[in-house]
Order: sequence, then C-alpha cells, then structure tokens
Amino acid sequence: MKLIESLNRTVKLALDDGSAGSLEEALARFGGFHIQIIVGEEVTHNLALQAYLQTVLNAAPRTFRGEVTIAGSLDFVFGSSWHMGQTLLATAKSYGVYPESVNSSKATLVVGQSSVEVKSFAFALYVQCTTNGFVLSPDPLELSAQDASGVVGVAAAGAALNECFQYLYFKKTWAGQRLIEYDFPVALTGGTVPDSLRVIGLGHLGQAAVWTLGFVQSWMRSACRLVLQDYDLVSESGLSTGLLTDLSSVGQLKVDAVKGYIDRLMVDSSVIATRMELDSETFVSESVCLVAVDDFFFRKKLDRLRGTSLIEAGIGEGVLGFTKFQLHVFPGKRLASDVWTGSSEKSTKPIQISAPAYQKLLHESSDECGTTQLAGRSIATPFIGAFAGAHLVAYSMCHSSTEVDAIALDVNSLH
Repeated sequence: MKLIESLNRTVKLALDDGSAGSLEEALARFGGFHIQIIVGEEVTHNLALQAYLQTVLNAAPRTFRGEVTIAGSLDFVFGSSWHMGQTLLATAKSYGVYPESVNSSKATLVVGQSSVEVKSFAFALYVQCTTNGFVLSPDPLELSAQDASGVVGVAAAGAALNECFQYLYFKKTWAGQRLIEYDFPVALTGGTVPDSLRVIGLGHLGQAAVWTLGFVQSWMRSACRLVLQDYDLVSESGLSTGLLTDLSSVGQLKVDAVKGYIDRLMVDSSVIATRMELDSETFVSESVCLVAVDDFFFRKKLDRLRGTSLIEAGIGEGVLGFTKFQLHVFPGKRLASDVWTGSSEKSTKPIQISAPAYQKLLHESSDECGTTQLAGRSIATPFIGAFAGAHLVAYSMCHSSTEVDAIALDVNSLH
C-alpha cells in the first residue's frame, strides 16, 4: 500500500513542521502521547456528557497513539445513540480503550462529577455542558444542564481533545490551564430537524456531522429522510480522522461504510455513490444540504445548487491552519462565488518537500512525484472535525431562523 494511502493524517504534522527527521521518528513521537479519562456518576443520566464521552473514546485513539485509558464508573449502559444497550466498559474496549488505575502523569479528562483528586496532575480538564454551549476548566465545575444537547457534547469533546493535543504535541503552557466558556452562534433550544437532509462529502468532516446526528434525539425519533453522497473509497489513512470508519471499512465506498453505521441506529438512509456535479444548475429535493467537500472550485459553484438550504464548512490547512474552520449558509448575505473568488491558493502554491522527513523519503525512494503528492496531503484531526461537524448539525437545526450566516473560528482561540 502506498504511504499516501496509509499515513495517519495527524502524524503528518510532524513531517510538515520539520520536527521529525523521518516517518519512524514521527510515529514514535505520537506513540508517546498518553491520555486518561475519569468518569463520574453524572454521566449515567446526561445525554450531552454521554455524547462527549463517546466522542472522546472514538476520536482520541486515532490521534494519541500511545495509550488511552479509562477509570471510574464503567458499568452503566448507554440508553441511546451509537452504543445503545452497551456498557461503557464494552464501548471503551471497542475503541481500544482499556481500564487502568489513575496515573497523575497522564493528560486527564474528567467527565462528570468525580471524587478523584486531580489537583496535583500536570494536566486535568473538567467539562460542563450548558444549554447552548460548554465550559472547559482545570478546576471542578457545576453539574451539566439536563437539557443540554448531544451536539454540545460532541463540540466540547473536540475542543477538549485539542487542549490535550496542544499540551502534548506543542507543549503550550496555556493548554488545559485556561477557562473556556463557549456558546454556539445559533440558539440550539427550539431547533428542529429538517424533514430531509443530504450530506455531500463523507470525509472526516462529513462523517463528524453524521456522528453528531446520532446524538440528536429529535432526529432519531423523526422521519427525516437522510441521503449520503460521496464517490470515494475509505483508505487506511482515512481511519485516522473518520469517526464512522474502522479497519473493516478500508476499501469500501465511504457512503456504504457510513450507511453501515447508520443502519445500527435503525434509521433509514439512502446513498448516492457519485460526485455531485455543478457545471450547470442542479436541483435537489432535500430541504437542507450539509456540504463537507474540500474543493475550492466546487465551493465556488455552490450557487448552482438549487431547491435547498446549504450549510457548508471546511477545515483550515497547514501547520498553522488545521485548528481553524469556517462555515457559510446559503442563500445568505453573500453568494458562494463572492466568498471564493479568483483561484485556489492551494492549487497555485508550490508544494515544499524540503523538510527533513520528506528529504529522507525522497532519498530512499527516488520518487519525487510520490513524495510531493504525500507532502501535498492535508493535516487533519478527528477532534477538530468533531467540533466543526457539530456546528454543521447545529446550523441544520436552525437554518431557517439564524441571522449569523458565516463564522470563522480557531479552536485554539476559544475563551
């Protein structure tokens, strides 16, 4: 298998920023990243915290390649969503997360009220889910709101894992030490699930949106018609970011892999395994389309997609951009063709292979084309995808009432 199809998309950061002299060195570095999860009793009856916990269990092992462990109240059974009917312990093991005694040297996420004393830990982060957002703090927090949405829990997990990553990888002194109080730009209370929804693009962002839908109880109970559209196959590399893929998914069409997960929820869905063409006006029957396609020229043509409300999002690129995301709602105050003007910076900017790891690969393979292709692949993380995917879903529930039709956020700048 070619390296471009197997390389972990987050590990690639160490190649791009020049901190690793080889792929082996990058893998060894990520193999040293350990985190632990401490679970309190509160989780057993709070949907948002269950969404937070399941998202952490799913996303963390894809990035923190050393070890992810869990401790605390592990015997309760999930009453809804992706792991309905499973115990927390069985769910954790399904992601390769195993129980272990609490270790003060590990980066720690505390979920729910816990009696474990973590003041002496170098990194410990508490979470509180509120009606329209979340709080992350190194100090204990109040109980989470009982009416907090699962959408909030997914976004909070994405932000919390980013704090862990900034602490372990970049050694940022602020990571895990600051108070983050975040509210969604749209009001989640009173939001309704559209009667029909199409997700276009099932890479890590599109999968994160569908993953988030699994925690929206009103969607689970509704007759919403869900359509999945993508033409690409799941690669081994995609497992590092795709929340709805596992080893059995490799080689499958992404639409089939994701539908396989949705079928577990006993929710009806259909697939379109072709590229969405926008060379001329294209009409769709779904009331809302979530667009998660990483293609400048496709986005530029979104005005041609008719008969629907569009919510489009994308993740930033490069060593300094992978924690950023932007979202647009169409029709809105601007046309898509006015948002994306000129040519794609990505397509015109030369790809650099001067970093030590790429020079080593080039020396070993003598394949300049292949090395350049690898260097051109985007850095991506499952946790930034989760944060952005939660926003796609939030906007799909409030698409007819929101006045904020564009946002741009850097998860590192939350406060």
